[in-house]
Amino acid sequence: MEDFLVAIVSILIGVGATFYASRHYYRRSVDKELTPFIQLQSNVLSHIDEEVKADLHVEYKGVKVEKLQQVQFLIANTGERAVRDIIKPLRLELPDDSEIMNASLLYVFPEGREVKINPKTSGSILEFDFPLLRKR
Repeated sequence: MEDFLVAIVSILIGVGATFYASRHYYRRSVDKELTPFIQLQSNVLSHIDEEVKADLHVEYKGVKVEKLQQVQFLIANTGERAVRDIIKPLRLELPDDSEIMNASLLYVFPEGREVKINPKTSGSILEFDFPLLRKR
C-alpha cells in the first residue's frame, strides 16, 4: 500500500511540474510575429541575348526601365497567436530609385480571407491591410 501511495504522489508531482514548466515556456514564447520571406526574385531581362537586349527598350509611364524585377513575398505569422486589430498596416518599402509597377495577391490562406494591397503615391511603398492573420 505504501508503494502505491508513493507512486501516486510521484505521478502528481510529475504532472504538476510538467504543467508549470510548459506554461512558463509558452508564456516566454513569441506571441505575435510577422515574418516576410522572399519566394522568388528574378531579373526579367537577364536571360535575353545581348544583341536583342541592345534593341529592346522597356518604358513605364514614359520612363525607361533599366532593371525589371519580379519579386514574390510570403508574409506569414510565425508567432504563437493570431495577429488581429492591427494599428498600422504592414508596410513594404523599396529603395527610392525603385518603383512598383504592379502588385497582386497570388495566394491567400485560407481562401476568402480579406487582404487589401494599398500602393502609395510615391511608387516605392506597398501596404498590406488584413483584419486577421492566424499562426502558420
